Amino acid sequence: MFERFTDSFRKAMTLAKQEARRYNHEYIGTEHILLGLAEEDEGIGFQVLHNFSIEIDKLRNEIEKQIKIGDNTVYQDKLPQTPQTKKVIEWAIDEARALNNREIGTEHLLLGLLKVKGSIASQVLNTLGVTCVKAREKIINSLEGNELPGEKANMKVSKGTDKNQIQLFEIKNSLTKCPECEYEGGFHNIFCDVNSKEQTKWILVCPNCKMKFDIGLRCPK
Repeated sequence: MFERFTDSFRKAMTLAKQEARRYNHEYIGTEHILLGLAEEDEGIGFQVLHNFSIEIDKLRNEIEKQIKIGDNTVYQDKLPQTPQTKKVIEWAIDEARALNNREIGTEHLLLGLLKVKGSIASQVLNTLGVTCVKAREKIINSLEGNELPGEKANMKVSKGTDKNQIQLFEIKNSLTKCPECEYEGGFHNIFCDVNSKEQTKWILVCPNCKMKFDIGLRCPK
């Protein structure tokens, strides 16, 4: 399971631990994850927040209304996750599965934060106008080609790529190579334009360079 987390997801979690230390907290809470996600500017989660006109300073101001800085500096290397944080990760995994995405990224982490009702992160996001429904819509739009700011240059369909070759990559191996950037961690799958019970239009999205490859109609396995 852990190998399915994207580099951006892992970096966001590392930044979350740094945020916990910043406030002298001996745990990683949803508020720390939200700040870590907002600092990881290569992730789709960051781009979604940016699309809502939410910057990290705005998040920090709202979060600091609800938390207190600890009295003592935290030195331990590993910080425990709160039950709510564990639930966020579980929801992120479920959201990736629901969106038919092989890898679990910051976009799924954002949805996980929104799904844990009553947490500091979900309260702050809701206060700033971000709901799970709105965030999911923007994420789906970004993966389907209606770009978020900052992703327009990469989120496009490559017209000159051999579609049959990509299709074989996807079928034969769980580790695939992107023809554009040679990333070998596999593709996200997007299913759309279902025209019958036998055929569905498939689009592959490279998690690394965000290039999209339309492989046309395929029979679902």
